[in-house]
Amino acid sequence: MSQLRCPENKLRDFDLKLSVSRWLKTGIKILAGLILLTVLFVIGAMLYVTYNKGRVLKMVSGELNQKLDGQLTIGDMKPQLFKRFPNISLELKDVTIRDKRFAEHNHTLLDAKEFYVSLNAFSMLTGKASIDRIDINNATADLYTDSTGYSNLSVFKKSPKKLTQEPASKSVPPEFQLFSFSNLQLKVDDRSKNKLFYFDVKSLSGRMQSPGTGWQAGFHMDVLAKNMSFKTRNGSFIQDKTINGNFEATGDDEGKIILNSDAVNIGPNQFKFDAVFGANKRPADFKIHLTCNQISWGQASQLVAANIRRKLDQYNVSEPVAVTALIEGSFAGGNPFLYITAKVRNSKVSTPVTVFDNCGFYAIFTNEFEKGKGFTDNNSVIRFMRFSGSYKQVPFNIDTGSIININRPIATGNIRANFPAARLNEIMGNKIARFTQGRATAYLHYRGDIVNYQLNKPFVTGYINIKDADITYIPEKLKLINSSLSMTFTRNDLMLRNIRLQSGHSVITMNGRVKNFMNLYYTAPEKMLLIWEIRSKQLYLGEFLSFLEGDGAKPSRKSKPASNSGNAIDQLSNVLEKGAAAMHLDVSKVYYNKFLATDVHADL
Repeated sequence: MSQLRCPENKLRDFDLKLSVSRWLKTGIKILAGLILLTVLFVIGAMLYVTYNKGRVLKMVSGELNQKLDGQLTIGDMKPQLFKRFPNISLELKDVTIRDKRFAEHNHTLLDAKEFYVSLNAFSMLTGKASIDRIDINNATADLYTDSTGYSNLSVFKKSPKKLTQEPASKSVPPEFQLFSFSNLQLKVDDRSKNKLFYFDVKSLSGRMQSPGTGWQAGFHMDVLAKNMSFKTRNGSFIQDKTINGNFEATGDDEGKIILNSDAVNIGPNQFKFDAVFGANKRPADFKIHLTCNQISWGQASQLVAANIRRKLDQYNVSEPVAVTALIEGSFAGGNPFLYITAKVRNSKVSTPVTVFDNCGFYAIFTNEFEKGKGFTDNNSVIRFMRFSGSYKQVPFNIDTGSIININRPIATGNIRANFPAARLNEIMGNKIARFTQGRATAYLHYRGDIVNYQLNKPFVTGYINIKDADITYIPEKLKLINSSLSMTFTRNDLMLRNIRLQSGHSVITMNGRVKNFMNLYYTAPEKMLLIWEIRSKQLYLGEFLSFLEGDGAKPSRKSKPASNSGNAIDQLSNVLEKGAAAMHLDVSKVYYNKFLATDVHADL
C-alpha cells in the first residue's frame, strides 16, 4: 500500500511548488509594476517640471519666500532625475538672498551658484512643494552687522507673537533633515562688536532628526578657518588652520545646543571638542572646551590670538605638551574668558635671555586674574605649579609662581633649592667666589618686574644657607675651608648669621646686618652699610688682611660695571665695590708677623 501512495505524495508536492511559483511570479510582476509606475510617475513629474518650469519655479520661490523679508532671485532651474531618486531634485542656478537695505551696505547674504533642492514628487500633486533636502555648492554667505547693530539677517521674518500659548512643534523643519554644503565661503562681520569670523567650508554634510523632544544631528565638516577674531584688534584664533572631523549635536526645546567631537583635527593636531551654545538667549552665549594630549609649543601658539601669540613666541618648550583650553563668552561683544592649561615634562624651556633644563610643571593662563575686572591682558596671569628644573646646573623647585599682567609683567613665586655648592660656580661666573665643597639650601619668595624678559630688581624674602664649603675668594685668591654662611632676607634688611670662615690656622665667626638692603642694593649701593660682628680665638692677620680692608673687593677696571644693574648677580659686583663696612672685632689672639696681641677689641 505504501508503494501505491508515493505517486500521490509526489503529485501533491508538485502542485504545491507550482502554486508557490505562480504566487512568486505574480508578486514579482506586481513589484515590477509598482517600480515601473514610480518611474513613470517620476518621469511624468520631470516632464511636468520641464514643460511647466515657470509654474514650478514660482512654487519653489513661494515656499522659500515664506521665510524671507527681502529679495530672493533664482537665475535658472533644471530638473535632476537621478540625483535624489525617487524625489525630484531641482538645480537652481545663481540664487541670491538680499535684505531690503542691501543698497546701503552692499553685503549679499547668500550668493549660491548651485542650489540643489530635493522635492517630494507626490507633494507636487497638491500644488505645494515639500522640500526635504538642500544642497548648496560654490556659494558665499556674508552675515553682516553694521556699527549701529543692523544686520542683513533681518531678511528672515520674525515669527509673530501668539496671543495664546500653544504647544511648540518638536519636529525638525523638512528642509533641514538632510543638508550639504561645499565650497562655501562663510563670513560673519560684526562691526558693532568688532568681531570677524571667516571660514572656507570645503564640505559640510549631515542629517538632523527629532527623537520626540528637541533634535539631534550628526555631520562631517572640512573647513579652513581663515579668521576667528572675537576682538579684531587682538587678532584671530586658529588662523588659517583646517578643522576636519565628525560632530554630534543636540538641541533642546529651550534653544540650548550641545556640540561635541571625540576626534577633530585642527591643523596637524587632534583635539577633543565640546561646546555649548545658548541660542535661546539674546544675544547668544557660548562655551568651547578643547583638549589635546600632545602638541608642540609652536603649534599651540598658532592657535591663540595674536596678542597672546606674540608673548608665547618669545619662549619655547622642547618637548610636546598636553593642553586644554576653555573659551567662554557672548556674541554680544567683548573679549571672551580664557582659561588655558599646559602640562610640561622633561623639557628644555628657552627664553629670550636664558635656558632652563629638565623642566616639568603645570601651567595655567587666564585673562581674569581678579574677578569683575574684565577679560583683558592687563588682568591676565600665568601660574606655574609644581615647577621643577635647573638653571646653569643648579636644580630648583617653585611651589607656585605667577606672572601677572602680560602687558607689564610682574613675577612672583617661592623657590626651593638643595644642591652641592659647587654648582653655584657657573651662575657666579668666576667673578666673586668659587666653591669646591659644601652644600647649599635656599627658600626664597621673590617679586619683581620683568623688563626685557628678565626679572628686574626683584625683592626677596627667605634664606640661603651654605655649609661645610671650601671657597676661593677670587679677587684676592683667598682660600677658605670648612666654611659656612647663612643669609636671611627680611622685608627690608639682610641678616648674616653663623658665618664661619677658616683659612690656614685662622678661624673666624661672623654675624652681620644691612639695613634697608633691598632698596639700596639696586638703587644706591654706595649708601649701603654692612655692620659686622667678628670673633675669633686666634687670628693670623696676614691671612685675612686684604679681605678685612676690602681693597681686593674692587673688581678690575675691565670688569667694572658701568652702572647699577637690575640683574641680581651682576649687581653684586657693584655692591662689593661701592658699599661700606663697619666692623667690631673681638679676638683672643692676633698674630701678625712676630707681633702677638691678646684680647683685642676694635672698631674698624
